[in-house]
Amino acid sequence: MGLKLITPPALLPVTLADAKAHLRVTHNADDTYIAAIIAAASRAAELETSRRWITQRWAVVLDAFPAKGAAIELPIQPVSPAGAAVKYQDSAGAEQTWSNANWVLDTTGAFSRVAPLSGGSWPATQDRIGAVAIEFDAGYGDALAVPADVKAAILLMTGTLYEQRASVITGTIVSEIPAAARLLWPYRLLTVS
Repeated sequence: MGLKLITPPALLPVTLADAKAHLRVTHNADDTYIAAIIAAASRAAELETSRRWITQRWAVVLDAFPAKGAAIELPIQPVSPAGAAVKYQDSAGAEQTWSNANWVLDTTGAFSRVAPLSGGSWPATQDRIGAVAIEFDAGYGDALAVPADVKAAILLMTGTLYEQRASVITGTIVSEIPAAARLLWPYRLLTVS
């Protein structure tokens, strides 16, 4: 299974102004650097949790549909039911979009799943790499919809990256502040089976 970003998020879950206030930075000299580490901290929080904060478009790419109508798990959350699409290369090699009247998107579990309607089966595909793509939107929406504790974790990571500009510090006692990881813990999902 491959995962492909189609449309990245339009903004970050934490604004530059919020990060500068958290860092107590009043000048503009580091704005570009701070924006870059906000993006890095946001991605790290997404990877830690298998969630996306700001709405973005993704595709799960498979070589074929699973056998006997089995469900396909989507490895990132939360998934929006609106705009999901099942696309595939038919046996002649033409791209098709399978009507959403033939399949269901279940968003009730830890991981969302796509499956043919009860008693149905997946359509036949061409025997090739990447013959199937399940496209969907993942994310909480805009920055206002991102949980406050997630934003706090991103700010803590941003602060650490801003203050510690090297991966190794010598000549001092080093200890990690695990608060960011603890703030993200409720949002972590078990890996897809």
